[in-house]
Amino acid sequence: MSSELWRVIEGGRNGVVATVGADGTPQLSNIYYLADAAAGLIRFSTTTARAKGRNLQRVPRAALHVAGKDFFNFAVAEGAFVDTQAGTAAGVHHYSAGLHEDPDVAFA
Repeated sequence: MSSELWRVIEGGRNGVVATVGADGTPQLSNIYYLADAAAGLIRFSTTTARAKGRNLQRVPRAALHVAGKDFFNFAVAEGAFVDTQAGTAAGVHHYSAGLHEDPDVAFA
């Protein structure tokens, strides 16, 4: 896991999460998140009233794109979604992040 990627993710609080829509197409949502590199987690809140919440219940995988200092610097975290407060209306969801690094992109 690249510390440069975690530095980009921990340096921000907003990103774009991609989930799988009911028809199989990608569904993108702007989110606010909190990152914990030591635990390998990215946390954000959602409800089943929102598309991302329904999508994550059906297909518990997602990717989070976080912009860096310019267009060519970014991080993408991909991984399994774990609902830590199932059954609540506004549960806090933990996104267990695995990082993907594009060899053609410089991270800073």
